[in-house]
Amino acid sequence: MKSVLIGAGDIGIGYDFDSPRYLTHLGLLLNISEDITVYDPDIKRLDKILNHYPFVQTTDTFNYDEVANFEVVCIASPTINHAEALINCLNKNVPVVIVEKPLSYSLIELNELLFAYSKSKSFVLVNYIRRFQPSIVKLKCFLNSNNFKPLAIVGTYYKGLIHTGSHILDLIEFLLDESISWEKCVVLSKSYDYFKTDPTTSFFLGKYNCSISMTGVSSIKYPVLNLNILFDEFTVVFKNNISELYFDLHNDSITDKTFSTSGVHEGRFLSEYMKPLGPIIQNVLNGKKEESNFEPAVQLNKNLIKLNNGKFSN
Repeated sequence: MKSVLIGAGDIGIGYDFDSPRYLTHLGLLLNISEDITVYDPDIKRLDKILNHYPFVQTTDTFNYDEVANFEVVCIASPTINHAEALINCLNKNVPVVIVEKPLSYSLIELNELLFAYSKSKSFVLVNYIRRFQPSIVKLKCFLNSNNFKPLAIVGTYYKGLIHTGSHILDLIEFLLDESISWEKCVVLSKSYDYFKTDPTTSFFLGKYNCSISMTGVSSIKYPVLNLNILFDEFTVVFKNNISELYFDLHNDSITDKTFSTSGVHEGRFLSEYMKPLGPIIQNVLNGKKEESNFEPAVQLNKNLIKLNNGKFSN
């Protein structure tokens, strides 16, 4: 399998330099691809990669027309380049594309992406990676098979609503198998602390069969990403960058014993962050059916841009 990584920053390769563990795009490719090229304009980054992985090909120049030569393309470049790179992949029908979020801060670009996707044969995954973790899939099956409905949802995050807060919102939509309706959303505060086009926004949303409250913590210097989902019988708690799953059981009336005790049910489930994507990629390349999250990711991206612009719509 021939693959190319576009962008060699932290999520491209940086997090895996000290201990390779599937935390990055290159960590994933090293376990599924025998022919890997890494593109980044920073020669120092490329030299560091070659010192660790001398068998990986590197280049500081890349023509997007060349994506047609690869079966798997990972886009981990700065956000401003995501749409251009992805549109080229879609136009060339690259078999599998994995792209970092956010896809864009522009509604025009997002509509162009949707149009290109509708004409393409490419399979696209947007890196809201928590929805692919086995523990999250297990929790979703538990909630849906028992028809549990939440009473309230409380999230806390930092560093931009679209950049970071969208991880929580995508996880909510995935777990509850329903798109968020943004009508009558009340914005409580905005802080342009990290990004000029993506404020850290706090809001309250009372129309989703339950309330959703999101608190954006501004100007903080350490990661904040937590989520509580409250039900009649129990509370689902995600802590530590949504990498640990706690289940607080409030009574013993639940007959489904998937989560039969309170406490930590999945500790550090992001320790092999990208690993679940490997079988999905292999299945797609072998002609098997897999579900893309591209269209839900685009719709969420569009809704959050509209929210930041004061326009609330589905």
